Amino acid sequence: MQPTELGDFGLIKRWARQLESRSDVVLGIGDDAAILTAIEQPVVTCDALVEGVHFRLDWTTPRALGRKAMAVNVSDIAAMGAHPVAAFVSIAVPAGLDVAFLDHLYEGFDAAAREWKFTLAGGDTTRSLNGLFLSITIVGSVPRAIAPLRR
Repeated sequence: MQPTELGDFGLIKRWARQLESRSDVVLGIGDDAAILTAIEQPVVTCDALVEGVHFRLDWTTPRALGRKAMAVNVSDIAAMGAHPVAAFVSIAVPAGLDVAFLDHLYEGFDAAAREWKFTLAGGDTTRSLNGLFLSITIVGSVPRAIAPLRR
């Protein structure tokens, strides 16, 4: 099955059924925006992964790619002494990539979210003319005056 057969909202409903939500996310995937509970001091990071630049589909499984995409962001959050709260996935899907691939990709996202105890709370889905593109944003929380800065 092709993603175009389900459409953006069909894909979102499909993924929302399998993703776990934590108590610090009041409203997650499936609406226009997420609602998070109060975060003492937010820490935000964003990383993009581009097919042919950061990964090759013939070298990785979709589940491993999903976990990797989350892990590079969780690493940035952890480097600031924070814990992840919510992740947002923007994905551009090329023609020919089937829904089963995307389901496995989201299994990787979900595995990381469960391991590091955060919620996949939203994002955006669109089509791509040239390869798979992922952009992950994670919002974390750190107690005030605790974040270890690089400087």
